[in-house]
Amino acid sequence: MERFFDMFVLKLGICVNILGVIFVLIVLNEKSRDSMLIVTYVSCLRNILIFTRWIEDDRFVLKYYIPCVIADFSLEMLIRIFMETFLINKEMKEAMWIVIIMGIGMSFAGAYFYQFFKLKSYKYN
Repeated sequence: MERFFDMFVLKLGICVNILGVIFVLIVLNEKSRDSMLIVTYVSCLRNILIFTRWIEDDRFVLKYYIPCVIADFSLEMLIRIFMETFLINKEMKEAMWIVIIMGIGMSFAGAYFYQFFKLKSYKYN
């Protein structure tokens, strides 16, 4: 499993997504789109921690880190747009499961992107 997913990024993603789920549930309870900014800040914290991890890795070069960030950011934006558009009007139980599944999926996707580009960087440098 470690070959396909970077474990630090996966564990960090799961922890951050647990916080994100809590904040999204609060947002859904309030029915407020403005409160979604809290989820954005939690996500930014995750990205900052991953960036510090990248800084420590001398073999993972910038040429491969940038596509990793772009792929992760694009997927994150799609999920955020989906949540802001469709989840505000859903029932609480239904929305909670959708958010949990999306959060777990995002954790695995982020860990996969990071590991994929890291291994590619190690191979060609």
